[in-house]
Amino acid sequence: MTQKIDVVGLGPGPARLLTLETRDLLMAGNPVYLRTAVHPTVAELREWGCAYTSFDSLYEQAPDFDKLYAQIVEQLLAEVEAQGRIVYAVPGNPLVAERTVQLLLERGPQEGVEVKLHTAVSCVDVVLEALGADPSEGLTILDALTLEADQLDFRRPQLVTQIYSPTIASEVKLTLLDRLEPEYPVTLVRAASCADQQVESLPLEELDRVTWIDHLTTLYLPPGGPETLAPLEYLRWVVARLRNPEGGCPWDLKQNAQTLRKYVLEEAYEVVEAIDQEDPDALCEELGDLLLQVYLQSQVAQDEDLFVLDEVALGIAEKLIYRHPHVFGGPTLETPEEVKRQWEDLKALEKAAKAGDQKLSVLSDLPAALPSLTLAEKIGRKVAHVGFDWPELKGVLAKIEEEYQELLEACEQDEPEAIFHELGDVFFTLVNLARWFKLDPEDAMRQTNARFVRRFQAMEAALAGRSLKELALEEWDILWNQAKEQVG
Repeated sequence: MTQKIDVVGLGPGPARLLTLETRDLLMAGNPVYLRTAVHPTVAELREWGCAYTSFDSLYEQAPDFDKLYAQIVEQLLAEVEAQGRIVYAVPGNPLVAERTVQLLLERGPQEGVEVKLHTAVSCVDVVLEALGADPSEGLTILDALTLEADQLDFRRPQLVTQIYSPTIASEVKLTLLDRLEPEYPVTLVRAASCADQQVESLPLEELDRVTWIDHLTTLYLPPGGPETLAPLEYLRWVVARLRNPEGGCPWDLKQNAQTLRKYVLEEAYEVVEAIDQEDPDALCEELGDLLLQVYLQSQVAQDEDLFVLDEVALGIAEKLIYRHPHVFGGPTLETPEEVKRQWEDLKALEKAAKAGDQKLSVLSDLPAALPSLTLAEKIGRKVAHVGFDWPELKGVLAKIEEEYQELLEACEQDEPEAIFHELGDVFFTLVNLARWFKLDPEDAMRQTNARFVRRFQAMEAALAGRSLKELALEEWDILWNQAKEQVG
């Protein structure tokens, strides 16, 4: 005979809200198990002569809810194996915030047990009735025991169930305060549809001060303004508002991808500066400024029907997953070197797929807008990858000497065009030297610039009011050496 568990809901409160089907199943004579007997309907079940076993004793023994629910499910499976057919009753509707039911639906078929769900009135129905709220324009239902700030969406009403104690209410309040002001209006509903129903609206900051919170309590969060959106969505709203032809900002409305280009570069460099300064507050601010440029460029593109921000985010997410198969289900890689090789191989496959039948150069995908030193390093790295490189360091040094001599000759002949050409060659070979030693030429130049500025400013401070133009060369030299000792 097939083993079967009938899972029924006791509804939100009074027995009058039980379905006829559920009442018949409870009174049919099969063993009845309650997740908890702490429910308004249970007293009436006893009056009807319904015998039951509850799992309330397990609540005192289990170290946490995950283990508690798993233990309940194991006992139910053991009982149905012994009895053949049983009834498992839970508060409300079996499919609303009932973890044991979800576990049963997973484990039952694995054990050859049929798990049959029987619908019921849920707490959501009676809470909405108590509030006089219409969910037709959207409603989010959340579980207080697993609530995270990133689940919240204040574009529509939200119900938080299982606010069964002031402690849980306090934890929920702290989570909500990540997104809301302390004065944000919320509503608590207790024992909806019961004779002792309570409904109270209050500021969020007072949520855990309510003394009558118990296992029948639900929290209602009304929809809010744009400032209650998740931070990234809030920024999207702000940028869209700035670009709105009706009441937007005249300056933002005039911008396009090209006019905003310089700000992308400026903000990226300011991020780098904050990183170099090891200033987390500045880095946080500068990353925000750079993020604004991403949102602005995406909004401009959306306004021109080119693409939208979600496509930007989805594209990079899919690219990261594709290039990290060792993380997302592929073969495991053990070392950073293996990861880097795989990354380069996958990039090459992507490039080949884009090219189709057209043969691509090793240097076909270089971003021309890169800073010159960075671009030179990237060129050197790419051609070295296919073998165009000096086998030993002495070859690199000899090439630097050769280009330097050619620069000297151009200078001696006073040929500006040749000097310009040879100077670039010297720079390129020096970048190649940096690559050999795995050094970033941009970082090296940036640090040299910063070092020069520190020393020069130290010299200015040492002048004690004298004009820089008054100094003789020998004095400059003395001050420079003093500055080197003082500031490095």
